[in-house]
Amino acid sequence: MTDESGEDAKLVAVPHTKLSKEYDHINDVNDLPELLKAQIHSFL
Repeated sequence: MTDESGEDAKLVAVPHTKLSKEYDHINDVNDLPELLKAQIHSFL
């Protein structure tokens, strides 16, 4: 993301497979469901 101060990297973390298999297929932010991306968009 880029704002008036310049480049600002963001990190989205998901639980490890040992804790929850729900996000086991997530390897990239583009793998997240559209609804979840929309819900967190204001934080990016």
